[in-house]
Amino acid sequence: MIALMEYEEYNHIGIEEACTRLYYRIDRDVKKLFIEKETALAGYRRSSDSPLPMMECPISDMDLSDKHILHGWLIDFFSQPSGFLGAPYYVKSDLFTLAEFDKIQKAAKENMERKEARARFIAKGNSLILFCESNHLYPRPSLHAETSWVANCATGRSHSMEISLATNKWGCGYCHIGGDLTDLIHLINSKKNK
Repeated sequence: MIALMEYEEYNHIGIEEACTRLYYRIDRDVKKLFIEKETALAGYRRSSDSPLPMMECPISDMDLSDKHILHGWLIDFFSQPSGFLGAPYYVKSDLFTLAEFDKIQKAAKENMERKEARARFIAKGNSLILFCESNHLYPRPSLHAETSWVANCATGRSHSMEISLATNKWGCGYCHIGGDLTDLIHLINSKKNK
């Protein structure tokens, strides 16, 4: 594996969460990009005995240079809400300069904004989302898929519940509850009556 990039991850209040190193290998015979992600949480060292998680991505245009393939992958990677713990800050790379990293970050942010706008357009007038809004559950696109949303858990606990606009269902894995709009109305009303 070849070193791709190192970046630090900071949370929303500026505290370092982790240092991440990405490694890559492009196999042009099988038309795939292989990425390993090594993350060391702030204040902890990663055990060298455990294997690094491997991501495998198909490559559609084999005529592109390694750098162009990796540029596209990094935009997609940083466009995923679960791709990193917080805001990534450039440390070093043999392939990308700080200015190129900043352009990748800008493209990823624009991509996320497009995803959010599309998700909000799809959800417009959705009764489940409207009910969550009116009950201060603060629904928002999860950005994993156009029809995937999250909201504050209807139980009032400090975690989120998932909402699928594709099925018009909601669920909380922590509380082991879920259902349709009628079930959510019942849960909210029973909570208010206590």
